[in-house]
Amino acid sequence: MKKLESGWEEIKTEKGPKVGLLQMRFDFLKNPRNEKEIKALVIEGRDAVNVIAVTKDKKIILVKQLRFGTRDVSIEPPGGLMEENETKLEAAKRELREETGYTGSEWKFLVTRASQPVFMNSYIHTFILKDAKLTHPKELDE
Repeated sequence: MKKLESGWEEIKTEKGPKVGLLQMRFDFLKNPRNEKEIKALVIEGRDAVNVIAVTKDKKIILVKQLRFGTRDVSIEPPGGLMEENETKLEAAKRELREETGYTGSEWKFLVTRASQPVFMNSYIHTFILKDAKLTHPKELDE
């Protein structure tokens, strides 16, 4: 068994089904508080980025997107999954340009946070762009 920093022990890990871009796995862990074993589902996915883009006249650029989990339209900062071998900043610039047509040069990294630490192993990296300008047509995914 492998001891984790939290004091929990990893008994074993099993690969689960792959669903689209996500790979499932099952971690079998031992709780140090009560010595009970649990089976935890972990969703493995790529990291993502999002961008707080502010125009010269102090407007924040947001996008409307249908979110399948809630089956509702969400209003949120532009962003998305990072491509393989892409830096966080490259992904942020690409996602902003594709989803909004905005670009700029005053980029600043803000924070990295866990996507859904309860059941996912990926992170979201957030950037701020201070001089967002509409320079391109949108390039939306299907």
